[in-house]
Amino acid sequence: MNNVSLIGRLTKDPEIRTFGKGKDSTDLCRFTLAVRDGKDKDGNERTQFISCAAWGAVCEILEQYVHKGDMLGVDGKIVQNNYEKDGQMIYQTEVRVNSLYLLPNTANDSSGRSKARR
Repeated sequence: MNNVSLIGRLTKDPEIRTFGKGKDSTDLCRFTLAVRDGKDKDGNERTQFISCAAWGAVCEILEQYVHKGDMLGVDGKIVQNNYEKDGQMIYQTEVRVNSLYLLPNTANDSSGRSKARR
């Protein structure tokens, strides 16, 4: 079984690339989630930075509604990609996102109102 569910904040705006042309094109969206991972032995917060990728309709939602710092939940599976660069094999592990959840942000502006999305 290969299932993963994460909740975290985006470390930067999603990066979108389009493959193909016209009606045969599809978008790929890559982003990194900062996910809290408990505390270390000294009581300091630990954070995992998880690389994620989404295709098609999920990518369109990310592009339109999600920005750096936003809280996001994702469901997907872990995939490993590899490629050769300068004669060495590079291995990259990421979460392939199947569904996402736009979560409320707890950050408030100085007036106490929730910050508006860009």
